[in-house]
Amino acid sequence: MLTYSTGNGGTNGDVIVDVDTVELLGDSYLASVSLGTDDSGSVLISANEFRSDSGSIISNSQGGGSSGAIRIDAEVVDISGGSLFASSTSGDAGHIQLSGSSLLIGGGAELVSEVGGGTGDAGSLSLGFDDIELSGGYYSVLNFGSGQSGEI
Repeated sequence: MLTYSTGNGGTNGDVIVDVDTVELLGDSYLASVSLGTDDSGSVLISANEFRSDSGSIISNSQGGGSSGAIRIDAEVVDISGGSLFASSTSGDAGHIQLSGSSLLIGGGAELVSEVGGGTGDAGSLSLGFDDIELSGGYYSVLNFGSGQSGEI
């Protein structure tokens, strides 16, 4: 699933998923990408169970607009196998927010909010769970420009 914009001066659409179970396996992805100066949309997931094994969730603005948020609200969240969740831009990067009851993040997973240059601020990374098990993975809020880095 993908929303895509090449225009200038607006906001790209959000990707909204509200189902019982979400599985991103292999090279599957959910993305909102803007190639122009538009802001990219957010990727918003609400489910009972969310699982990603080498899947990706991307919000990216390549022309200087802001990238949208990545939000997952699920009772059980299991992320592993090289999964990539990234909000990146040269404008303001979106927040990455995961919440629910139980979180497992395995080796190779990456959660990144990044500003690759410019004056924008990086978003924050928030994990709001009753139980969290981190067994590997890479977590970052980076700013290679002149703006602020986010918080973890």
